Amino acid sequence: IDIGEFLTVNTNLYPKVHLWTHNTQINAQGEFDVDDYATINKAGDGIAACGGCPIPDRYIGSGQGFFVETTTNNGDGKVEFDNSMRVDEPNDQFFKASISKSKKSFSETSKNNKIWLNLTTDKGGFNQILIAFQKGFSNNGIDKGYDVLKFSGSSNPLQFYSIANNKKLSIQGRGRFHNNHNIFLGFESKVSPNDYLIDIDKIEGAIESADIYLIDRYLNLTHDLRRSKYVFKHTQQGDFKDRFLLRFKSKISDDSHLKTDLSQSIVVHKKNDGFRVLSNTLMKEIKVINFYGNTIFENEIMDKQTYFTLGNAKDGSLLILEVKFE
Repeated sequence: IDIGEFLTVNTNLYPKVHLWTHNTQINAQGEFDVDDYATINKAGDGIAACGGCPIPDRYIGSGQGFFVETTTNNGDGKVEFDNSMRVDEPNDQFFKASISKSKKSFSETSKNNKIWLNLTTDKGGFNQILIAFQKGFSNNGIDKGYDVLKFSGSSNPLQFYSIANNKKLSIQGRGRFHNNHNIFLGFESKVSPNDYLIDIDKIEGAIESADIYLIDRYLNLTHDLRRSKYVFKHTQQGDFKDRFLLRFKSKISDDSHLKTDLSQSIVVHKKNDGFRVLSNTLMKEIKVINFYGNTIFENEIMDKQTYFTLGNAKDGSLLILEVKFE
């Protein structure tokens, strides 16, 4: 069954389908885990149910268990099936206790720009979100068919989500991809303390040639997700809607990663035994100050890049870089 066609016919349903994956065993009380569902929206964009699980394509395979939600409150649970939804190929993705036979998924053939992000913990927690950009679609708010609200019935102690119009989303649809998107991300944790990790699961389209930054607004840190996973410690339980911001930037060259939306910006790279500083504006002077306020390096330059070493700085030291521009 083509999910897009299925949801087009059934207008009384929320535009999403939850596919049963059965990735975890039944508990001692004989209950299934309600988080064993992969989710797909009307556009065919999906998120996986667990770490290492396949991302679903836009088709419901023969014999596949799934559920949908009605938008009406009058008890109308009617769901229609007709021949317009039937497809011959592909029809071979079937979730059965971590086994998938998919040969060719919709995601692999889509030309839209997409990024899947995972939030995991050192104790096995997992939750995935998807941001999908579609040319010709200009609405960055909540849109039926593209945006999927976070599964409110989840028993997962870890919930990762993006935010639009103050709504929590597991799948967020946005307009044409460009380098000025700022997407707010949050998470909810019912366990603590934990070591958390945010990383890129998969990228498609023009995002493959863009820099991807995660801004931790609590710690005032900007992390390049292209270079490494972001690891942070968190000791509190609760819902933290305002912690992260996802930002994209064009790659200026192979070895520079400058924030071009700022009039004056610098980026520092650790290189060998020293540091390389890149700027989008001519730098006049550079200083390095240690934790005690002492200047341990100072140099006058007139360039957009420089390299220097610090023989008197120990590993793990907190250093402050001060740059004066032309």
